[in-house]
Amino acid sequence: MLKEIHYLMDKVREHLKHDSNIDNFIDNDDELDKWAKIIPKSQYPIFIISVLNNIRSNSILEEIIDSSFTSNNQNSKSNCNKNKKRLISSHGEQPFN
Repeated sequence: MLKEIHYLMDKVREHLKHDSNIDNFIDNDDELDKWAKIIPKSQYPIFIISVLNNIRSNSILEEIIDSSFTSNNQNSKSNCNKNKKRLISSHGEQPFN
């Protein structure tokens, strides 16, 4: 995943060599949309700033990557719990309890 982020940073850097308007890259390339589906909303602005400014700090990028895995695991656990139906037993209960 780190290599893919570095590739995206290289792609942005190459674009900026030919066109200084970063909005053209954002509007015409769907790479960032793909990452928006993977990275949690809380980390996405940090990701964008890092990519657009070519910040290759391992601590920042690893935090973003770790948060995406943590977020995906929490989402799958919560979805699993939502799908479980709670069984209610009335054995041993008195009416109108």
